[in-house]
Amino acid sequence: MDFPSLFFYLENYIIQLNVQPLTKRANTELKITLVNPPYPPNVHSHPPFIPLGLAYLGAVAEKEGHEVNVIDCQAEKLTNDLFRQRISKENPDIIGVTATTLLYKSSMQLINIAKEVHPQAVTMPAANFSLGLVNS
Repeated sequence: MDFPSLFFYLENYIIQLNVQPLTKRANTELKITLVNPPYPPNVHSHPPFIPLGLAYLGAVAEKEGHEVNVIDCQAEKLTNDLFRQRISKENPDIIGVTATTLLYKSSMQLINIAKEVHPQAVTMPAANFSLGLVNS
């Protein structure tokens, strides 16, 4: 999927979220938390990259009037326990966690933690390998 197609998909997806009954509030503004997971322990890690995909998605969501918060576990050096503390301070309607192949297991662990802390929130894993399923 090329960048313009991906951007169009993400923008339309956020727009569709506006009309789905994700919250009980009367307005359609959603609180969205986007997460960049930590590297697994004992794995070589490079200096943190700016999670550009999350920035693009967050920009589209803000453009549509939603409140966006980003938790960058790599930059903030958050472990799973510290992530649990951090996510408990938020009140998100949607929690999206990005991942590369290396970060897939960390991503799924954070999704499970997020679901435990905020069972009412919609949790979404997102990665380049899962986007291929969209067109399937």
